[in-house]
Amino acid sequence: MTLSACSNSVSSEPSKAPSLHAISLEKSLYLSWDKLQDATGYIVEYRKDQDSQWTTINVGDVLTHTISNLDNDTHYSLRVTAYSKDGLLNSSAEFQQTPTIREEHDYVHFNGFDPRMSIFTSQAGADAWLRSNNIDPLTMECRNNPIFSWNSNSPNCIYTVNNELIILQRAFGSKFSNSNPERSPEAIREATRQAIWAAANPFDHPEKFPIMVEKLDPPATGIIANYQTATSYIISYHKNFSSRITWFVPFNPLPNKYAIFHEGHGGSAEVAGPTIEWLLDQGWQVITADMPLYGGNAADRTPEFTYLHQDFFKLDDGITSPVGLFLLPVKSIVDFITASNSSSDKTILMMGHSGGGWTSYLYATLDSRIDYVVSVAGGTPLSERLKDGKIDTGDYEQFAPELYDRVSHEELMLAAGARGALYMYNKFDTYFWMDENDPYVAYFRSTAERANRNS
Repeated sequence: MTLSACSNSVSSEPSKAPSLHAISLEKSLYLSWDKLQDATGYIVEYRKDQDSQWTTINVGDVLTHTISNLDNDTHYSLRVTAYSKDGLLNSSAEFQQTPTIREEHDYVHFNGFDPRMSIFTSQAGADAWLRSNNIDPLTMECRNNPIFSWNSNSPNCIYTVNNELIILQRAFGSKFSNSNPERSPEAIREATRQAIWAAANPFDHPEKFPIMVEKLDPPATGIIANYQTATSYIISYHKNFSSRITWFVPFNPLPNKYAIFHEGHGGSAEVAGPTIEWLLDQGWQVITADMPLYGGNAADRTPEFTYLHQDFFKLDDGITSPVGLFLLPVKSIVDFITASNSSSDKTILMMGHSGGGWTSYLYATLDSRIDYVVSVAGGTPLSERLKDGKIDTGDYEQFAPELYDRVSHEELMLAAGARGALYMYNKFDTYFWMDENDPYVAYFRSTAERANRNS
């Protein structure tokens, strides 16, 4: 099955207001929003859709809140307003969400790939597990920082204590709902940058993200043979990680055509030889890249990252998300293309498989210089991860709470690609299973139609 959805360019400026998300729980709603620079606190408001009166809660300077004692299967309107010492600031767009009975997944324990991980879809489930294991929740850390309260308002997070990972991600147990406010690609881009780099991002402050690029000899070409030249580089962007890429120039290059092919957890990008060869045959210059610690980057593996991407939480300082480490090498590639070719007619295509497909649509959301995105089995909404009796939460980057409490997978997919995007899924896929009747598929198609694009 093939889905396509594209977002037209929107000229409006990103809203300088909190961006609200809400997850459906049974008889309650979990709210999260992004921090405003000048805000000292927030006010949460909610009402049943048919009511005129709002219920107001001053939640202080936190960024999450759970509204309880609601009616299941009833639509609620929600909004959050920031305030400072000088008075009220801006309010978020209204968000509609419906409390509902959830999937019967309250606790999932991984005994295989990562025995440290205990995954919970509710705070109550996590609390019960902590009590049964005689763990004081106030000894836990969230994003490697101490916590001072533990209740229904506690944020989704990768909590750590001793050698345990207590992962609270309420969205895993939810049902897919097309209730997100429609944000422009620019607004989604701004929210995503803020979620990953709360202090300063590499697009606005590249000087704070030093990167060194060196040529590698001989070039890593793998099974690729149909090229005029191939040059490999190593991009050093973190003390623990670097990225090895290879730039292929075809025999008959078209002017201004560049394709970035990003492989996922399957290994090196060169394993996608037929796809890369086809692009070269069509005259595209192709730059191949791999995920951190995989493919050509497996050389960076150390005992500290025994569980590979699952260990990225160790690098979280509570301000900058480790998710950014998947993206900085791609920015270096795009910067190099832009610096070497100033033509306004150039086209940059980014495509990838599995984790590379996820990298493609996330990066293309952040950088409007990416014209087109092709993602093959790259990701799904978190609500799709625990369904039909199947369990697959994905690697850290697929569920990182600090990101997906602010912007959803489906928003990222719809914002990616300044000129268009193509997403491919197979209903027999081991990890991203879905069929024509999936509500997520219906949402994607309807959104593509609203954007005046075919699906």
